[in-house]
Amino acid sequence: MIKKSLILLFLMLIPLASAELQLEELSQDVYNLGEKISLTAYATNAEDAAAFIKAKITCGEYELPYYMAPVSLKANEEKTISIPELEAESSLLGSCGITVSLETTSSVLASADTSEFTISKDLKLSAEIEKAEFDPGETAKIDIDLTTQYGFVPDPMNMDVLLDELIISTLTEEQVVYEVTIPGDAKSGEHSITVRASDEKGNSGEISTSILVNQIPTKIETNLEKQSFIPSETISLATSLLDQAGDLITKSSTVTITGPEGNLIYDNEGETHTYIIEWNAEPGTYNIFVDFGTLSENIPVTVEEYLNFDIKLEEGIVSIKNTGNIPYEGRNDIYVKTETSEKTVKNKLNLQPGEEKQIDLREKLKKGDYNVLIPAYNSETKGFSYSQIDSAYIDGKAGFLSGVFGITGAVVTVGGLLPPSIAAIIVVVIILSLAFYYYKKDSKGGSDRDFKREDTGEGDTGY
Repeated sequence: MIKKSLILLFLMLIPLASAELQLEELSQDVYNLGEKISLTAYATNAEDAAAFIKAKITCGEYELPYYMAPVSLKANEEKTISIPELEAESSLLGSCGITVSLETTSSVLASADTSEFTISKDLKLSAEIEKAEFDPGETAKIDIDLTTQYGFVPDPMNMDVLLDELIISTLTEEQVVYEVTIPGDAKSGEHSITVRASDEKGNSGEISTSILVNQIPTKIETNLEKQSFIPSETISLATSLLDQAGDLITKSSTVTITGPEGNLIYDNEGETHTYIIEWNAEPGTYNIFVDFGTLSENIPVTVEEYLNFDIKLEEGIVSIKNTGNIPYEGRNDIYVKTETSEKTVKNKLNLQPGEEKQIDLREKLKKGDYNVLIPAYNSETKGFSYSQIDSAYIDGKAGFLSGVFGITGAVVTVGGLLPPSIAAIIVVVIILSLAFYYYKKDSKGGSDRDFKREDTGEGDTGY
């Protein structure tokens, strides 16, 4: 009995004639953020009625009532009701539906639902690049097509073109073809070109494709530590070829070295190069030419003027050799000492590179033990110093032979004015006299070995 009473009460609340509510199909099945969702409803009722039209959107578990307004219905007359536009916002992302209802304060006269649609923040983006391989610094043409999901062009829009993760161009205007420049220092190999687009409403899109950046020889590096050398030093050179990004290109170089006159003195291929400068190398500018085929570089270096001497004492003979690369003219006296005296052997040099002069101390000194101060050349002060001391026994002949040669030389000079027979007799007489003199002197125990400091000009035999 109670159940039948409730059914009767429910039937009494239902109007005698039911209302109808129809919705016009939505214009889009996908909406991007910021786009407007417009909706039109058509309502009819069998009787005059005062009601409310309500609209709510449901996206997943999220519901948003967004419209309510009074509506007056006349019996059996269709009323067109325009639901105000709803702007798609980020809280509504996903699959959605709108429910529109016609209600009184006490009942729902009618309701209707739209078909399911999507609210998205993704833009439709496509990009085509004219080719797949580029040189550093080259301009790439990209055909970009950007729209919303329903085909509208975002306005305003912003697009960045990235090489890997580096932004290489920003585009703000709609164009048919965009031009972007590959960075001049881009690494060689495969890279991704990415176009990222966005608008002020929060929509965005991204698309990527691959390109190949060629390796271009750009720079030659060497490890040459200095630019100035002296003879006998070694020029050590390691060469390497770098590309636009500073990465190593595995390749050998051909290195040539030419002298001041352009003469070729070194020619070799490899990664490392070594050249020992000749001891008598001509001073001046030398050119080191590094050639990698596609890239070459000339490195000028200087071989300095260098003066040096090889000086030694052997068996009473001082040998002085110019081992530098320039001529030398100047004095180079030799000092000798005994316990009681010292003596200067004057010496004048005029030596070309590689030329040697010998001073025979046996012709300058008497027999005995000597400390010989041999001059050594100091390249820093560019002068001679007497730091080299050699002890030597000199089997000297100065006591007899030097006097003989001195006198005979004078007589021969005079002999040019005398008949040859007379000159010869005079020479023989002088030699016999001197021999008798030194014989008598030695037999009496006399000696000239203890001498005081004196200079001898015999050694002043410069060129």
